Amino acid sequence: MKYITQDWTSTKDGYLFFVQRLQEMLFHYSDDIVKAPVHNTQTLLEEYVDTEKDVVKGSIKQYQLDIIAKEIKSSLMTDVIVRELYKYEVIEEMAKFLDKDQRTAVHYIFNKIPKKKYYEICCKYLKENLSESNRKTEIEKGLRAWLAFLLWHGYSSEYIYRFLRNIFEESINDPEKKHRFF
Repeated sequence: MKYITQDWTSTKDGYLFFVQRLQEMLFHYSDDIVKAPVHNTQTLLEEYVDTEKDVVKGSIKQYQLDIIAKEIKSSLMTDVIVRELYKYEVIEEMAKFLDKDQRTAVHYIFNKIPKKKYYEICCKYLKENLSESNRKTEIEKGLRAWLAFLLWHGYSSEYIYRFLRNIFEESINDPEKKHRFF
């Protein structure tokens, strides 16, 4: 794959990794292992609430909610954006609450992690980590949460890819230009 950052002069910041990793995730022919993630904690919560309506109507079986709740619990414990919002002990309590009263817990957590706040924290988290070249793990985790959020909320991967190319094809060394993506 030919990276769109080939003309960049600076290789000492995390933006290069961010752009190249995002390009890999959105590229049509990338292996599934590097593709964009489908969900993060916030989108799983939305999926649960939406699926619950279908369970009430009878068009989906209850066990589907159990599967989503299990994914929520796993995601809660590893989501760096949720960790920016709450201390680990609070997240642990939320996860335990899921085992006791799944429906109430999901709605409680859903209200504690609002869409807008989650997105804002994603952007803030990425901006804080992008200026450093040695923060690849943090950038990867933030990128996966941020991209899953965008895709879930209706942005097509093609649109994001083209937007990415338009911004990052030029040589960008000015931090203000780099932040246009957020």
